[in-house]
Amino acid sequence: MDFQTYLKKDILCACGHVHRCDIDTILIEPDALNKLPALLALEAYHHICILEDENTKEVMGEQVEKLVTDTGYKVSRIVLPKDHLLPDEAGIGSVVTELPVNCDLILAVGSGTINDLGKFVSYKTGIPYMIIATAPSMDGFASNVAAMVTKKAKETYAAQMPKAIIADTKLMMDAPMDLIAAGVGDVLGKYVCLTDWKLSNLLTGEYYCEYVANIVKESVEKVKHAAEVLAEKRDLQSIEELMEGLVLSGIAMSYIGNSRPASGSEHHLGHFWEMNFLQFGEHGAYHGTKVGIGTILCLKMYKWLADEDIELLAQGDYSFDREAWGKDIEHIYKLAATKVIALEDSGKKNSVEKRNVRMKNLITQQEEVMALIHALPEAEDVKRLMENLGAPVYPSQIDVTDENVINACVYAKELRERVGLLQVLHDLGLAKSYGERVIREFCK
Repeated sequence: MDFQTYLKKDILCACGHVHRCDIDTILIEPDALNKLPALLALEAYHHICILEDENTKEVMGEQVEKLVTDTGYKVSRIVLPKDHLLPDEAGIGSVVTELPVNCDLILAVGSGTINDLGKFVSYKTGIPYMIIATAPSMDGFASNVAAMVTKKAKETYAAQMPKAIIADTKLMMDAPMDLIAAGVGDVLGKYVCLTDWKLSNLLTGEYYCEYVANIVKESVEKVKHAAEVLAEKRDLQSIEELMEGLVLSGIAMSYIGNSRPASGSEHHLGHFWEMNFLQFGEHGAYHGTKVGIGTILCLKMYKWLADEDIELLAQGDYSFDREAWGKDIEHIYKLAATKVIALEDSGKKNSVEKRNVRMKNLITQQEEVMALIHALPEAEDVKRLMENLGAPVYPSQIDVTDENVINACVYAKELRERVGLLQVLHDLGLAKSYGERVIREFCK
């Protein structure tokens, strides 16, 4: 795939915005790692810091160090522990503390957490970074945001895009299947988030870009095809397709400047569960694994919504008790409650006034909303695809309790000011009953 179409140029879009992705180079191919010295030679680097963890050091880090030192650069290494590693305050502190003062390039070797730490520290210090991907496990390689954990809350922060993305498919062929499946789950979630995005556009007038949405749709098709093949066998082409889909999704985020094209209600469920694990000092399953399960649940709930009497529900009584809600949030979110409450107090998303506007528009735009829902795949089809990769498909398989499935359906929407499926279920008075229905009819 020729990524140059998307890079280093202003795209004057019909949406009225100018889109741009300032990544210099994207290499997704066999033996891509061998091109690292030539890439480094394009700039006047002197002191390169390799950022890795104990796992990625063993998988690819040693090869990277040899390539860099043999080319004549001074090299430092920051090797983070493989256990309990998070993109949180402690992780950031470890990187910044060990970062040499004369480092002029951060060379991150890894995927999810290492990538987020690398791009966030790069953004804060002004030191450029490159990412050498070790597994096709998530879609943040090309984005200009980082998913960080602060005070036990999962939040998206502005971050630096990499100078280069290097994905050696020959080496990535050996990535554990659960990491590959996590990458698939992360992208299949776009079925839901794109529907959420357009839904919000119809109900609130939120900015929406068809061009960017189509990039994400291309990402989904690539990954879906790759997943179908990878369920039978691993081959270079499928790993390449999966990685291309992940990178395309990240480019879409960079075009918008936030995660909206790639994160919706399915991600909110996953983030909610992750935060619950963090409150007890645990990590839970991979991000993309949680998103995959969240996607299946959201597809179920979207299809149920299509069978409801929307007009009747939308015209029903609605009230919002801010004080009672705040107490619930403090109980559910604990350390993260302050940020969640501040978000509501700022945007007043749950106010009667904003809810009633959304419901008026839902009635007016009902035909188009139903068309969006009917265009979604069936939950069983996505479930089958993930099962064929050996991935968990039920919350219980990743130690999420029935209570936390219901709580996520009710409260996960509070993590962002965005409107999507979960907010609409709240507005219609269906959130808790749908959570209970998910448990009763689907989860095991």
